[in-house]
Amino acid sequence: MNEFCPKFGNLEGLRVVCVGSALAAPFAAMLLADNGAEVFQVESTLVPDILRGYKYEYAQLHRNVRGCALNIPSPEGKKIFLRMMEWADVLIESSKGGTFDKWDLSDEKLWEVNPKLVIVHVSGYGQTGDPKYVSRAAYDFTGQAFSGYPLFNGNPDQPPMNAKPMLCDHVTGLTAAYGALMGVFRAQRTGKGESVDVAQFEAMLNIEYFYPIMGFMFGQEAQRSEGLDSVTCGRQFYKSKDGKYVSIHMGGKGPMSRGLPIIGLADDPDFEGVQSVKYGQQSDEVCSKYIAAIDKFAAEHTAEEIDEILSSNGIPCAQVMTFADMMVNSHYKARENIIQYHCPSIDETITGFAPFPKFKQAPQQIWRGGPTYGMDNEFLLGMLGYSEDEISGFYEAGIIKKAR
Repeated sequence: MNEFCPKFGNLEGLRVVCVGSALAAPFAAMLLADNGAEVFQVESTLVPDILRGYKYEYAQLHRNVRGCALNIPSPEGKKIFLRMMEWADVLIESSKGGTFDKWDLSDEKLWEVNPKLVIVHVSGYGQTGDPKYVSRAAYDFTGQAFSGYPLFNGNPDQPPMNAKPMLCDHVTGLTAAYGALMGVFRAQRTGKGESVDVAQFEAMLNIEYFYPIMGFMFGQEAQRSEGLDSVTCGRQFYKSKDGKYVSIHMGGKGPMSRGLPIIGLADDPDFEGVQSVKYGQQSDEVCSKYIAAIDKFAAEHTAEEIDEILSSNGIPCAQVMTFADMMVNSHYKARENIIQYHCPSIDETITGFAPFPKFKQAPQQIWRGGPTYGMDNEFLLGMLGYSEDEISGFYEAGIIKKAR
């Protein structure tokens, strides 16, 4: 039998089964696969992954994995799935809360088959709590809403704005990946598996900085500020002479002392000894004067000139990069951030972003793009010990399925 995948990365030999469609769970599985884990992506025989209708989204999220289509809840499908659990170190699933219990595939049932299995449940509202929430369906948009995150984004006189692109699903996927690895660490030390309950709204709440504390303790609700920082005046994007945008932030004693002469405010008494211009500490007039000075400086220089002048003076700044900018940028090139690989699911060569973070001793690889529907059914079942006749019978019975 051919190897599952090339041997590489810090997760070489880790065995993962992902039963999750759309974005969050497959993103977690992709992160593990990029680092050498052997990942099987399981789709339903009834409904293929919704993202197959968006071919480049699917191609990106399912690189480095093998794929099969299996009717898990069916009696025979459940037997095959349990045999997969004997093989796996990690299961990642993203159904509504309680679904696997309804299928008679509870954590306890799976641990009977594999006591060291790490089970990662990804859902909108979690596996426990108020039953009317646990069983609800959720997408990125609903996860953001229930966490309150949209209240930080947009203009005050308009409805709240969800953060794009798919921030909730990506943060949830990152949370699921690190939760899985914590579970694996425990299983290796104790011989006992773990169940990781990842709720979308909690993943988002966790990245709301200190604002939840201010809300829970002092009743301070989130405020929308037209994309401007709510604490530090002047930390924003400025339009350059050539029509591009640059982020500029002079906060701190060093950047301020070097930056004020550049924007023409070195001798202004309003800024003597000021280390950061902050709302509430300086008057609205001083804040407006500060922003106007940076605006004027930016409008008189190209984005490249702004970057050179400020960066050479140790002032944090960066051009807001377009994808076209990234393709020619020297740093993107030097770090090999943009790569190409073939994707079977669309039979095209993909130009996309490279795995991250960078590892010196055990770097990541991309050995294959996303699989076609049911592409590796025979590989999986053969690996699990099923004969060719049994596999043919599974196709006839609709237990497994593949694209024609």
